[in-house]
Amino acid sequence: MKNKNIVVLDKRDEWSKFSEFMAGIYAKYADEVGLDDLPDPEVLFYRNKVMKMYKAYMRHVNREKCRRAHNDIEYGFCW
Repeated sequence: MKNKNIVVLDKRDEWSKFSEFMAGIYAKYADEVGLDDLPDPEVLFYRNKVMKMYKAYMRHVNREKCRRAHNDIEYGFCW
């Protein structure tokens, strides 16, 4: 049974030199950068999602407050 997900590149192109360069830079400076000290991206995405939901909720609340304030105004007419 053959695995169809394997891709083998026989020919080297201009990107292969760049990828080798980036791999060398990564291997050289990985310890100095402190990649383990970076924040968890899931927490960042969750925080951004909560912030968007909070802003949407506050827009809704403010719209309702303005609508109620507009409806509560009583107009007096002089005859």
